[in-house]
Amino acid sequence: MNQTGCYSFIFKLSCNYPTASQNRLAKILERVETTLNNLFQSKSITEAQYMAIKIDRSTVRMNYLYFVSDTHKEGIPVQPIMVCNEGPTMGISRYHGRLLGLLFNDATHYHSIQGIKIATILQLVRLVLDEQYFIYNYNFYRQTTGSASGSSLTIPLVYIYLFYWQPDLLEDLINKNELFFRYRDEAFITWNRSEDELRTLLAMANA
Repeated sequence: MNQTGCYSFIFKLSCNYPTASQNRLAKILERVETTLNNLFQSKSITEAQYMAIKIDRSTVRMNYLYFVSDTHKEGIPVQPIMVCNEGPTMGISRYHGRLLGLLFNDATHYHSIQGIKIATILQLVRLVLDEQYFIYNYNFYRQTTGSASGSSLTIPLVYIYLFYWQPDLLEDLINKNELFFRYRDEAFITWNRSEDELRTLLAMANA
């Protein structure tokens, strides 16, 4: 967990403090609900939008993490999966996952999507990314890099990232008569130059 650089350890759960995770969840709920209430009161979101993304306290629970084997890759590494279907920001993720799809596909020149200003959408996306807390192996963590694998926001964010990341890479590959194929967040390319040149190109694309 620590070697990836994607997760920050918060504390270890203990039977001496059985309510620790619930207390932390309550703080997350307070931050999320405060933000949503402020946006609603300032008319940044409508009542219908507020109702669509607000937290259902009767079903909300802390996210948790588990790992599955990725049999498509050499060495069969494990892939982290965050279960957040009932997490405190899942309503925001579902609703704004659809909005980001519209933003990316049809409305890149608009200042608002379905009545929500782009600045408000970005604020709520940042809220989701900032509140990615979960439990794994009786430890409490926060994901600090990327978007949770189980979040409805992840695929739209990947597409937006690749929209800006892909052109420079494609230009280089086309100029060298290479092939490029992509499905969602996985890519296949042909490469007839050195490994060092490939690493340099990927480092520049990720900069």
